[in-house]
Amino acid sequence: MTGTGSRETLPMYVAPLPRRLEDLALRYAWLIVGINLAGTAFGFWYYRFQLAQTPLVMWPFVQLVLNGPGGIEPWLYWFLIVSHLAMTLQSFLIYRYASFSVGAVAVAVVWYGFNDLVDYFAPLIGEYHHTFLRAELVNGALDHSLQAHDLAAAAAVTLTLAATFLALATRAKKLERIAADGSSRGTGSIEEGTTRD
Repeated sequence: MTGTGSRETLPMYVAPLPRRLEDLALRYAWLIVGINLAGTAFGFWYYRFQLAQTPLVMWPFVQLVLNGPGGIEPWLYWFLIVSHLAMTLQSFLIYRYASFSVGAVAVAVVWYGFNDLVDYFAPLIGEYHHTFLRAELVNGALDHSLQAHDLAAAAAVTLTLAATFLALATRAKKLERIAADGSSRGTGSIEEGTTRD
């Protein structure tokens, strides 16, 4: 792992947050971890009805998809939107302390790809395991043949591909920078997962 004290020079699409915001978030990392743990507990409460109908072995594959404000309190809907946006922003801090090794990216791709597969295309046990979509509710039963299912599947796969691209782009840009730094010092070597602090 690299130190979190320095910000690397990376393209805006890989590191879009202002340095001051990155530094602030990393300074309060344990508070953010605590908030995320509380959010996880809230998620289990929020999805309690769906989890009650989902076999325990499939719980890791129940996820949030933008479901629209219908049927829930407006404050709760906006809380969900803002909290998930904050989690997205947190992902742009990872380059400060991780090396994005090929193995780590491969594990993430396999996990999220498998998650998308069983959520939307080939359920392993019973029904699909994605978050209930109100648009799929027809006469009191879920109908996965509707376009809402296909749109949610397309969004999930697109996000998995985008995350994979950003992880690999981050790795490539970090290695390019290491190579350039090594060339300027005359060493020219790149070691797996090594970055300059």
